[in-house]
Amino acid sequence: MPRYWFIADNEISLIQVQKNAFMFNWSRKDEKYPRFHENIKPAFDKYYGLFSEFIRTETNTSEIVVDLCELTYINTIDQCEYWTGTQDTAKIIPSFAMLSSGIDALESLGFNSNFAYRLSNDLQLNISVRSGFRTQQQDVPALIFEIKASGRLGQILKSEADEWFERAHDAIIECFLNATSKDIQDRFWNPMEVTQ
Repeated sequence: MPRYWFIADNEISLIQVQKNAFMFNWSRKDEKYPRFHENIKPAFDKYYGLFSEFIRTETNTSEIVVDLCELTYINTIDQCEYWTGTQDTAKIIPSFAMLSSGIDALESLGFNSNFAYRLSNDLQLNISVRSGFRTQQQDVPALIFEIKASGRLGQILKSEADEWFERAHDAIIECFLNATSKDIQDRFWNPMEVTQ
């Protein structure tokens, strides 16, 4: 079975379905930042519920079980006042450092750094910091800071997976807040959802 894409009319959300996966993607199209508990998770629950009901009805299955869960935040920072290119990455992520090649070069053309951390037996964080360019504007540099939580849960029900999503969300927010500059957070970004 191929992967099917169901794209919303406003192109903000996308549902992907294949024989072993149900994925809900959201993309920022305006200045309003959706909250996980208020917008993203309820939308996922709604569409997963419809999908589960369809599967139960069509296949005469009592309940779908969940084996692997993922939750990913992708933060793209365009060229701006506080990030003009790769040389400014440590302004946003203070612990980040470019690798010194030991070779004379005029400038760095880019980087792609990946890190993995195990928080518990069923929760791992994979963090990617990379430079790139906007898809629509190949001459506009961008910094991509991606945090993905994943966990193999072992054939559990959706209600049990919901608890994992809470822990994964909390871990991603904590990682983002601790890894990025407090000054940049306060001066340039919208307040993060830390009280939910």
